[in-house]
Amino acid sequence: MALSSSRMLLSTSVKNCAPIFWRHLGRKSDGLGPAVDYAQFEAFRKDDKKAVIIDVREPKELVEMGEIPETINIPMGHLEEAFKLDEKAFYDIYRVKKPSKEDPLVFFCLKGIRAKTSQEFVESQYKYENTYFYPGSFADWVECQKK
Repeated sequence: MALSSSRMLLSTSVKNCAPIFWRHLGRKSDGLGPAVDYAQFEAFRKDDKKAVIIDVREPKELVEMGEIPETINIPMGHLEEAFKLDEKAFYDIYRVKKPSKEDPLVFFCLKGIRAKTSQEFVESQYKYENTYFYPGSFADWVECQKK
C-alpha cells in the first residue's frame, strides 16, 4: 500500500466537540484538508446525498461497539477488492451506488489511524478527487453524540 508522504498534519483539539483545526501542505481546492471534524463529518453524513461515508473497522468491532447510521462498512483490508468492483457488484455487496471519482468519500474507524491510511490509499491508488478522513472517528463521534 503506497502512502502519500506529502501531507503533514498538525492538530489542536478544542473541548466540547468544537472543530479540530488541521493544517497540511497541498490543501484541496475545496478549502477542506483531508481531515474533517465532527461538524463536517455530520454535514457529509446527513446533508450530502452524494457523499459515501466508509467505516473501515472490522465487522466484529461494529458488533461490539456499534455503528454510525448512514454509513457503509468496508474493512480496511477489503478496500482494494471493493474499489476494483464494477458498479453492479459494488451495489450488490454494499447496497449503495459505487461512488464516482468526484463524489466525496469520508473514511472513519475507531480512532482515526486506519481512516487516514484508507483515505490516502483510495486517493492515490484509485484517483478519487474528494477523499477525507475523520481523525476522531467513532470514539469522537460517540462522545460528541452525548453532548
